[in-house]
Amino acid sequence: MLLTSFAKGNKLLREGKLESAIAYYQKAIEENPQFTWSYQNLGEALEKTGRIEEAIAAFRQAVAIDPQSHCFLYKLGITLSRQGQFQEAVGYLRRAIYLNKNMPEFYLGLGAALVKLRQWSEAVECIHQALRMLDEKVETLYEKALQAEGYFYLAEAKSGQEQWSNAIELYCHSWEIYPYRLNCCISWGVALGKLGRWSEAVVLYRQALLVLSRESGEVYFCLGKALGQLEKWEEAVVEYRRGIDFGFDGAEVRHNLGYAFLQLKKWEEAVVEYRLVVEVDPKSAPVRHQLGYALMHLKHWEEAVIELRQSVELDFRSAIVWQQLGDVLWQLEEDGEAVEAYQKVTELNPDANLPKAKSVVSALSKSEIGTINNTDRFV
Repeated sequence: MLLTSFAKGNKLLREGKLESAIAYYQKAIEENPQFTWSYQNLGEALEKTGRIEEAIAAFRQAVAIDPQSHCFLYKLGITLSRQGQFQEAVGYLRRAIYLNKNMPEFYLGLGAALVKLRQWSEAVECIHQALRMLDEKVETLYEKALQAEGYFYLAEAKSGQEQWSNAIELYCHSWEIYPYRLNCCISWGVALGKLGRWSEAVVLYRQALLVLSRESGEVYFCLGKALGQLEKWEEAVVEYRRGIDFGFDGAEVRHNLGYAFLQLKKWEEAVVEYRLVVEVDPKSAPVRHQLGYALMHLKHWEEAVIELRQSVELDFRSAIVWQQLGDVLWQLEEDGEAVEAYQKVTELNPDANLPKAKSVVSALSKSEIGTINNTDRFV
């Protein structure tokens, strides 16, 4: 019995021979351009190879030919959602539900996309509808995974509404149904942190790392942040470095690592990390400030001035930064500019406990600036 091109494509898809399957589906489309399943299965094969945009194009063609297929509409909608195209995805998922109201994954897909769009009320309604269907009868592993995902996205909606206690309960329930999922672990830990329950977050992250891939750099980073909140800076440094070793080494990680080094008074190490952050995010006033602060302690005055000036140019509202800029300028005997910086401190925060700025400004007002000698300069 001779197989059609479509049937050959299906056989090859089942066998995991994706490129050959794609070729046969494309041939099937040439032979019969109106057969929707050739486009749908072509999209499935393309998606498995990571060619997502081509897959979406194939799914769109299937929907164009048969716009009343709830199956095709759902697949296009959920694929768009996974690509972050939530607004368009919602339209297709709504149409799928209109055509078939008995599929919990349709409601869940729509609810998840609405969570991403921060449309909390409708998202919660959709997810509750999915869970009502699933809670009645969960038999397969797929249904169990859907149920866990439902409680996860319900928790995400509650987090979006800053209902942290409810969110924590729902993350926990999702975890109990289908444990050790990375996204659930991280979001649960964040919610615990919002309530100041950092010790619990540390326990959660450590337990997750025992079961999840130990190469999850993001979990190490989250663990480091939780330890930092507990002021366990040495331990935080260890976890940040582990995250970096496993490839999770973005600017936020380097910034947090630099800050931990600041707390440990490891100025040179802090400078290294902050310079890496500046390469990626040169317009961050806090990063420029903290880099300048570390350089101050290394007595690299000229470099410190550059960073602190950059900080106040980006955000002029911090009295502390102006104070430190004044200190460095004073050390460099740039007295005029130092005085201007100190005056800015007293303007921004006249009640601040910053005696150096006040003493210089007071001396200036009495025309006694020359009475402040070099022994009073920043050390």
